[in-house]
Amino acid sequence: MNIDFTRLKVVLSSAEAKTKKAKDSAQCMSEFTAFISNYIEKCLQFTQEELAFIIISMQNWIIRKDYTYSRDEVKAGDIFFADLGIGYKPEFAYTHPVIILERIGKYVLVMPTSTSAKTVKEAYHPDDNQAGNRFFRKVGVDDGFQEECAIIISNIRTISLGRLIEKKGELNDITNADSLFIELKEKALKLCFPRQVSKYKTEYCNLEKKYNDLEEKYNKLIEK
Repeated sequence: MNIDFTRLKVVLSSAEAKTKKAKDSAQCMSEFTAFISNYIEKCLQFTQEELAFIIISMQNWIIRKDYTYSRDEVKAGDIFFADLGIGYKPEFAYTHPVIILERIGKYVLVMPTSTSAKTVKEAYHPDDNQAGNRFFRKVGVDDGFQEECAIIISNIRTISLGRLIEKKGELNDITNADSLFIELKEKALKLCFPRQVSKYKTEYCNLEKKYNDLEEKYNKLIEK
């Protein structure tokens, strides 16, 4: 069934749209009925796995959509089971463990993980698979996870604290310069802001050259 977006835009432009209950709007309920019909028809085409994921995510949304907090303490380096919701390809969707990179008010910056055998096999690892896909990072129990999986670096995003369902663990030694946590943050920076990283590298090299030139001049003056 066709959804009349024009009618819905009229509803949205109404002064009472933010206060009037949807059930009291004939326009809203008519389009909602059409939407539900389309939704059921689409769901009948899904595999059992995908429909199960959708049901879980939608039910979580019904229960948790107004949550702006997590029942567990949340800090950088934590691993949480989270509901990422229904996504567009190639976004990562549904329920997955995520790594907390930063807390930003009532949001958290996260990287999701996947236990897909194909993704884990393809993922980069400094020892096991140096030629692997660097958008993915293979990790395991030794890194603080409950099982072997791959971190999907390219799907970094901010989500509401309400999407965090349960804490599952934490990364090891996140303050160490050689830690997995620092590695992930540096990769995220390069992935999201490549021009800025390149600019800063160039500026660093120029400053280093100036420093070396000044040091050389200083040493010559000292020798005199």
